[in-house]
Amino acid sequence: MDMRDIMAYYLVPTVWLDAPPIPGNRTQFDLNTEEVMQPFQFSIGIRAKALRGGLFLFDFTGWPGEREQIRKSTEEFSKLLLRQTNIINTQIVCLYTALSQDQQMFPYQGLLATPDTIIQVGSFEDNAPMAIKYPESDEIIGFSMLRDKSSIISIPIVKQSFDILESILNRRDSERIILFSNLLLRGLKAFEEFDYSFCLTTSWTLIEALLQQRWGEYIAANRTRTLNGDNVPFINSDRRERLNDSRTFSVSVISEILSLLEWLPLNLYLEIAKLRKLRNDWVHSLQQVERSDAETSLEIAQTLLNLIGNMDFQVI
Repeated sequence: MDMRDIMAYYLVPTVWLDAPPIPGNRTQFDLNTEEVMQPFQFSIGIRAKALRGGLFLFDFTGWPGEREQIRKSTEEFSKLLLRQTNIINTQIVCLYTALSQDQQMFPYQGLLATPDTIIQVGSFEDNAPMAIKYPESDEIIGFSMLRDKSSIISIPIVKQSFDILESILNRRDSERIILFSNLLLRGLKAFEEFDYSFCLTTSWTLIEALLQQRWGEYIAANRTRTLNGDNVPFINSDRRERLNDSRTFSVSVISEILSLLEWLPLNLYLEIAKLRKLRNDWVHSLQQVERSDAETSLEIAQTLLNLIGNMDFQVI
């Protein structure tokens, strides 16, 4: 069974990190073997680094307990591979956020890593196998653009993306934030590929999950109330079970209650109500969603994730 300890992805469209290389032969040189920063050590045992040509590498060999886990079965291996890919996608979201906070915009923000597209690398230290040579001829479509690419991402931006990811990995709810950030990125990719219906439904999935989380937070915060000076049970286990019954307390009902309780800002409640109707209309008609509606769904999903997840993602 393949371990896939070292995984990598390319920024697309390709950009230079830090600065363009100075090749001896302008028409043929190694694209991405030069490291532009010291490897970043995450506290959970993962390492990451970036190469000048826009390649990001992640080393999962130090991830505690993972090696033993994947020996159990193919299913466990698949779960691990997906977890690793999801972490890489979260770093992509962090990179877009760092660029946006620096008032830079990446020309295409639909990059999404999958287990099929992730690059397997034999060694975290040896960059030579990742060398890419430009052809002599500019007649091959795209290579002239790649060689002369002018977009540059600075090292402080890359470092900031790793810092944001580090803060996420150290959170108690890191698994949920990683899952939510992946949903946000999948919605963004669908938007960039003009699949506005999938963008809407993916964004709505994220919105529903966040509203359910907010509802759970309200229930937990009101387990007890002070009556006549005494702290008494207010939402016991039986009541909590009824409140969590999705047949009675649907997302529609939950959003109404959260708005009335001022646990959901009015502007978000109004936008969510519109999106719920759009999503329901799509389910019945399967007609293409308008671009503006898809964009709104992404914006609301991002805003709600930042509010409830206490994040500051900026991908759209």
